[in-house]
Amino acid sequence: FTRLRGITPYRYLETVRVNEAKKLLEQGIEPIEAAMQTGFVDQSHFSNFFKDFIGLTPKQYQNIFKDNPRANSF
Repeated sequence: FTRLRGITPYRYLETVRVNEAKKLLEQGIEPIEAAMQTGFVDQSHFSNFFKDFIGLTPKQYQNIFKDNPRANSF
């Protein structure tokens, strides 16, 4: 898997989860609910991983869409 995809299976899974969480956050779902719906163990793990991956906290990311409903996904 790692040779074909260039990332570990766990990293791939976390990437899929973050992308799903982004969609939920864009719809106004609270970060704790997005974390639970996308399989993260807790909000802390979710927030840390999301910030490392995206560069924003889940709430900061969500606020982009609250302030500008026409914003495109990152």
